Amino acid sequence: MNQSPPPNRPPDPVPDKRTLRKQYKEAKLPMGVFIIQNKRDLRTYVGASSNLEAAMNRNRFELTLKVHRNKKLLRDWIALGPESFHFAVIDTIAQREPPVVDYKDELIALRDMWRDEYRSRGELGYDEGESIDSQIK
Repeated sequence: MNQSPPPNRPPDPVPDKRTLRKQYKEAKLPMGVFIIQNKRDLRTYVGASSNLEAAMNRNRFELTLKVHRNKKLLRDWIALGPESFHFAVIDTIAQREPPVVDYKDELIALRDMWRDEYRSRGELGYDEGESIDSQIK
């Protein structure tokens, strides 16, 4: 049975820009820690962000354009190809009520804990000890 809406039903109101902007600012974006892992030797890059989806997309985009700031990761991406890498979220931070304004310190601590867990620093991984804290907003 295919039911159609009543013929004289008014159209749904379209939210104005102010309402859309407010909804966007109030949206809780997933934040936490992600990895880019080489499937062949399990070398890992560990990153953190207050917007996980955007951070993973940015890293994938930079690798595809061959402009990623991590030269070891970029070198392997070019040599092995994108199919040899796995992107995944490994930990998230629950936003609290009332919202904490700055989760940066918590994200840095969580990222560093996972860097130790994955041994992603030095020869076993892609994290070169560089400070990427400026990427965490």
